[in-house]
Amino acid sequence: MTPSEFDEHAATAQQLLHEGDPQGAAKQLRLGWQAEGLDQDADRMRTFVRIVRSLGEHMALAELADAAARTLADPEPQALFDLGFQLVDVGLPGPAIPVLRWLDRLAPGSPGVVTELAVAYERTERHSAAQALLLANPTLLQGDFWLRYLLCFNALSAADLPTARSWADRLAPEEGDSHMARAALRMHDMLARSQAAEPLTPLDDRDLRGWHFVMNGSVLLHLSPYGFDEGMRGRYAFTQDSEGAVLRDLRRLQQVLVAADAVPTALLPLPDRSSQIVAHTLSRLLEVPVADLADLAESRPEALVVAYDTDPFDDADLLSAAVAAGCPIVARGARWTGPPALVPRYVGLLFQMLVAPWEERLVLDDDGQSTRQAPSEEPTEVWVQRILDAQISDTADDLDAVLALLALGGSPGDLWYTGPVRSNRFS
Repeated sequence: MTPSEFDEHAATAQQLLHEGDPQGAAKQLRLGWQAEGLDQDADRMRTFVRIVRSLGEHMALAELADAAARTLADPEPQALFDLGFQLVDVGLPGPAIPVLRWLDRLAPGSPGVVTELAVAYERTERHSAAQALLLANPTLLQGDFWLRYLLCFNALSAADLPTARSWADRLAPEEGDSHMARAALRMHDMLARSQAAEPLTPLDDRDLRGWHFVMNGSVLLHLSPYGFDEGMRGRYAFTQDSEGAVLRDLRRLQQVLVAADAVPTALLPLPDRSSQIVAHTLSRLLEVPVADLADLAESRPEALVVAYDTDPFDDADLLSAAVAAGCPIVARGARWTGPPALVPRYVGLLFQMLVAPWEERLVLDDDGQSTRQAPSEEPTEVWVQRILDAQISDTADDLDAVLALLALGGSPGDLWYTGPVRSNRFS
């Protein structure tokens, strides 16, 4: 992005703030910070910080507004660090980057600055930049477990397996620190999966399924064919689900479970309507009963938890209890732009926005005009039968690739990660 393009975003942000639209201004800020050389342009940086101050004032983010005001009064290191930290903390890691770059030139090699800048790079998926920054500070790496972990993770997320592997041996956590031990185990698990998967799958910047397995220990059943070479790489941005698409992925799950000799003894659906519909459909396909997720006394590790999507995972005590009991999860879809709190063993597809067939949706009339169709109030049994009677029109991708990864075994990781395969998304 050129400096003049920054000026356009800055002017738009200031106008939106004047009109009382801080969310719109924040969006412009997320775009404008990427201007080339912004952190070395004193006048534009002052404009940038003024917008941040106004944004903090409009959104009642007192600490952010205060840090910006102090930076405008005197851009000394503590003010700049506080400003960068606050930007990351409020969910604006991109705009934090030019602030922290500015500070890194003033105080090169400062542990706090390097850490915060590496985190900002990571959260904006600039993993190669994070890796380069950390490798440029070997003395800090030597004495800090978490910086070494950040290096391994960002190298892995940049598909640089040799660097991740070479540093993973130096992730021996301090005795008694459970957080370090968990992080070290997570990294070693991901690298073990990568080593097992390498002979079976390319693990390049197009290999969504392979990297989904490496990063999450999860098997992705379906790759979207739409816009694959135009930046989607097998993910969906917005899609309206259909009975045929649901059946396609449940049939594929059925094949996978049978081939792996992992057909469950019971299905435990989440309580929401969508999960109930999917579970009862899968029950008919597998010929196994549906049980109540709340009644874990009768559940065994051979039971399978069923969810339509991963959105309910953030508030699902029952789900956590089922996982603790050893039950794997299948999600018909997972929101890849909003990492779920728990990682499913099986994922039907990856989406940014997914509309179930029984939810309110857009339909085209005979004139090609879009209208909103009201959500269905028909009972679960009606939708189960519609799915079972549906025609599968989409061509499924290679089942052998799914089975090969599944055969490697393992279990889902404790955190969800996107991995090196980038996809377009709605802003």
